[in-house]
Amino acid sequence: MNCRSDQKNHKNIAIYCRVSTDEQARNGISLKEQQVRLFSYCRAMGWKAKPLVFVDDGYSAKSTNRPQLKSLLTKVKLGEISSVIVTKLDRISRRLLDLLNMIDLFQDYNVSFISISESFDTTTPSGRLTLQVLGAVAEFERERIKERVFENMLHAASNGKWLTQSPYGFRLKDKELVRN
Repeated sequence: MNCRSDQKNHKNIAIYCRVSTDEQARNGISLKEQQVRLFSYCRAMGWKAKPLVFVDDGYSAKSTNRPQLKSLLTKVKLGEISSVIVTKLDRISRRLLDLLNMIDLFQDYNVSFISISESFDTTTPSGRLTLQVLGAVAEFERERIKERVFENMLHAASNGKWLTQSPYGFRLKDKELVRN
């Protein structure tokens, strides 16, 4: 991408960051870390314009129903964005169909999509295949996480462990209800 053409067309580079849980933020993919990496990438590419930042904190990638993602996609449809940059593909979506629909939208509006961790070019057949494979893997990972969480919760509940906030008049001690 040529920075001069972006400035001439008054289009912006957009960076998108997302975490769904505090645990993700603690395990090295915090919103701040994502932004640092994305700004560093833009500087390394020699892009002078400050990117627009879109951040969804506490939202799952299983759905596109996220406030900042919606705002980003609106700006794409208005022709205000030239590139969308993420740290990893699964930051923007963990559902292959949603990912493919977004990539299709980006192509309709001549917006490049860049994941700085996975190298692919969606303008080539091999790049689109790579994107689809990575998207399918992200969706598979989401489904496996969902399975494991459900199984762990079921196991804990069947062993008498309380899984949510304690009801009025009780408190939790070692994940068991104790009368207050």
